[in-house]
Amino acid sequence: MESDNIEDLAKRLGQAVRKIAHPPFHKPRPFGWIEGQFAISHLIMDSDNQGVSPGYLAEKLQVGSGRIGNALKKMEAKGIIERKPDPKDKRKTIVKLSKKGYGEALAHQQKHLEDFKEMVDKVGVAKIEMLISILDDIAASGFKLGPKSKDGKGEDERKGN
Repeated sequence: MESDNIEDLAKRLGQAVRKIAHPPFHKPRPFGWIEGQFAISHLIMDSDNQGVSPGYLAEKLQVGSGRIGNALKKMEAKGIIERKPDPKDKRKTIVKLSKKGYGEALAHQQKHLEDFKEMVDKVGVAKIEMLISILDDIAASGFKLGPKSKDGKGEDERKGN
């Protein structure tokens, strides 16, 4: 493909994604949470609120442990999460949602589901299925979004993943 076409295609794809992308990580969201706190809460909910380690959260969200630690500190201060010693290894910490945090996270998930249903009604199941298939193909090709280092590798490649 000609470079002019590639540049135009990349620009149009970027514009299309920005039209539906979430606001920045720091922008306040419902319940006074920030975007990263919802991502953390959803990962904890995926464990049936049995609890996860801060290291697991950092790995899944592809951020540093310091960033997770700061977010957890803020969430704990708001009464969203509770940190407990891991019953299997008292040196480790397990993070669970508090009753308040679980309720708020569940309400947020319900809102996302309502928004998604509205999108499906407007766009149609077939187009959503097609988008999923296209994104799966892109992921299977090995392409990853995100910053690359001077060696041309992404964070996962440098870690050997």
